Amino acid sequence: MIAFEMEGPYPFVAMELLQGITLEQLLMQGPSLTYNQKWELLRQMLEILTILHKTNVIHRDVRPGNMLIQIDGVGNSVKLFLIDFAFSVGLWPNHLPDLPYLLTHPQYLVDLGGANYKPDQLKWDDAYSFYRSALMIDSNYENLFPELWNQLFPL
Repeated sequence: MIAFEMEGPYPFVAMELLQGITLEQLLMQGPSLTYNQKWELLRQMLEILTILHKTNVIHRDVRPGNMLIQIDGVGNSVKLFLIDFAFSVGLWPNHLPDLPYLLTHPQYLVDLGGANYKPDQLKWDDAYSFYRSALMIDSNYENLFPELWNQLFPL
């Protein structure tokens, strides 16, 4: 963040301009990620989700269109950025008593809503949204990287 103003007639937040491609755009191009790039994206999803949880921030709009990816042209390393915090909120501690369970059991969210699940039905949907985004990258993530997958989605 470069600057912000929360009071007055024109509140704003100014952030650094990032260059890259959204995960949504990358997925539309077809299967172009290497094994190492997939591992790195999943690792970074875990890191971002951990930061959100520790700071009690709910992004509420985690989706491929809000994940910016930079790919280094030389070594093909990837860097993931979660962008667009327009709908995010902060929670006071203990605001949701079942929050730890929801965060560590994304299958609960699937079971709760089934095929009709919409992330905005629940106050905390970031874990489920990362889960869905990861499956869009590779539906075999759980078998490719079981240790990392179980850290992100311990069921």
